[in-house]
Amino acid sequence: NVLLKIHIYCFFNGIQSSRKQERECSRNIELIWLTGNLKPDYSTLANFCKNNSTAIKNVFKSFSELCQSLNLYDFKIFAFDGTKIKANCSKKHAYTLDNLSVALINIDKKINEYISKIDEDNSSIDVVQKAEFQKKLDLIKNRKVKYTALKEKMERENLKEYCSTDPECKVMKNHSNIEPCYNVQSVVDSKNKLIVDYDVTNQANDIGLLKPMSDKLFKDYDMNKFLKDNPGHIITELADAGYYKSSDLLDLNTKNTKALVPKPKTTSASGEHDFSKSAFTFMPDENVYICPNHKKLTFSRKSKEKRNGKTNTYNIYTGSSCTACPFIDKCTKSINGRSIKRNVLEDQLANIDDEYKSDKSYYKLRKALVEHPFGTVKRSLGLTHVFIKGLKRVKSWASSVFLAYNLKRVINILGTTKLIEAINAK
Repeated sequence: NVLLKIHIYCFFNGIQSSRKQERECSRNIELIWLTGNLKPDYSTLANFCKNNSTAIKNVFKSFSELCQSLNLYDFKIFAFDGTKIKANCSKKHAYTLDNLSVALINIDKKINEYISKIDEDNSSIDVVQKAEFQKKLDLIKNRKVKYTALKEKMERENLKEYCSTDPECKVMKNHSNIEPCYNVQSVVDSKNKLIVDYDVTNQANDIGLLKPMSDKLFKDYDMNKFLKDNPGHIITELADAGYYKSSDLLDLNTKNTKALVPKPKTTSASGEHDFSKSAFTFMPDENVYICPNHKKLTFSRKSKEKRNGKTNTYNIYTGSSCTACPFIDKCTKSINGRSIKRNVLEDQLANIDDEYKSDKSYYKLRKALVEHPFGTVKRSLGLTHVFIKGLKRVKSWASSVFLAYNLKRVINILGTTKLIEAINAK
């Protein structure tokens, strides 16, 4: 109980290092009062977090249940977002197959260079220098053995990248840096901007994470029962374009829920003519596409694609006059001309996109709801990276971070006295 108090207090004040926590227990008057002048050492504090990951996550769950009983959630609008948190792993210990191949080539060059210097009959190089070259040669040979073994392991296990310090993290783009990270997801309720759910993944982007996060939210709060008990209640889920996945949107837009995600802008070659798919106009009455050169692409055939256990059906449209078009080189690389793939449920996706575009407040609301907590956590609390390793423990870390954020919010909303009364009543 005392260790949990220390853990929550320290995250509430942005102190995640167990050694710093140990020092605070001896010098911080608030912690001295809170612990009854107990002073656990850093290893005890670290082992507490390590051995109680599940229990620590349940603390966030219990506090969320308290917030729900206090009507701090209204379950009307949820905003989803993710942020990259730097893992406890140096970039020097993050490897890819390509980087290892280049490193091994450079190592071979260095080995040949040192061997040449050692064997060279040159009076300007004394015994001491040759001994130094031999020492460097031995070190670089050991590095070659290490890199070769690591490359063989990655090829054998079909790994594209590997972080030796924390194998469960992945190299991701984090602002302007490329570094080992975890992708932390959060869901924020619109009523009081409280984080209602979270997760941590090592997926480098957010594509395809909207439905799993929505499913987790529905499971954690038994939302199906809530909707059954509240007929006519509509849940709106907002996310940015990084989450856009057509199958997710089609699954999530039901009678009682609607997911609104802006369609990503398609990139096209710069210049006078744009031949990206968005530049082609679909004419539903004729069931044709009109290309930027005012030619028709007519229905050709149906196509089915299976991804992640789900089959999608598409209509394929092709042009009959593409080979004579002066822009064919800019439009397509196929010698048979341009073809466009259209989901048979594209009209539903277009309606979702139109609804998002019709109300600009959705864009501003999503940003105000879900980006503010991440800013608070990183700037105010200083929790920009983790000191622990492994996906399971990082999930526990995220629960502590979001518990600290929610605790601060609820204190600001209700006040300390009312919150204590609610906790004691429960």
